[in-house]
Amino acid sequence: MVQIKQFLFQIEPSASDAFTGARSWEKEAEQSWLCGSCGSPRDLSKAIEAIVVPERRKSDLDFVYGAGIMIASTKLLDALGTTAVNKWCHVGRVFEESGAQLDGYRTLIGRCRLLIRGEQCQYRVCDECGQLIYRAIGRKYVLPPKCVAPLYQSESTDLLISPELYRKKLARMKLNRVDVSELDVLQKPLDGLPARLVKLLP
Repeated sequence: MVQIKQFLFQIEPSASDAFTGARSWEKEAEQSWLCGSCGSPRDLSKAIEAIVVPERRKSDLDFVYGAGIMIASTKLLDALGTTAVNKWCHVGRVFEESGAQLDGYRTLIGRCRLLIRGEQCQYRVCDECGQLIYRAIGRKYVLPPKCVAPLYQSESTDLLISPELYRKKLARMKLNRVDVSELDVLQKPLDGLPARLVKLLP
């Protein structure tokens, strides 16, 4: 019997030039939704507005350094389609420190998230928020998602897209300063840890 390969398309920034959050915004975030120790969001159930240091940008997908949220260009979001984006993501505005809205960019938080795992890994539990911090080493993949969706956010702030949605909406589009690759969906983990990593939490 022929086994059909399962995979998602992974879209990630090709350059390490993340947005820098305004210091006042970072302090406020740490008092509400952001862990000040590991930089992981505590609350991903709603849209988050970001205030960033103004910089010229050309990447269609980026993130806010130390805040665990993606920033996507409206060009990318429009290409994916308003219906799909609003159904599967929380979308927020981006502002400069001056208060002016940064046109052409939005914060993006996936309603369904997937952890990219490796054949080896390093992990720890954050002392402050109790979340598991996982770093994949070697071959990367994801396990079958519980939430069946056309697009997901990875825990490392990449966008993971179904082959059907990618081929229909993005395959012929030129994306700026992002890398696109296939990410296998495997039935069992290769890192020696349980499929459900919640079992590692105290």
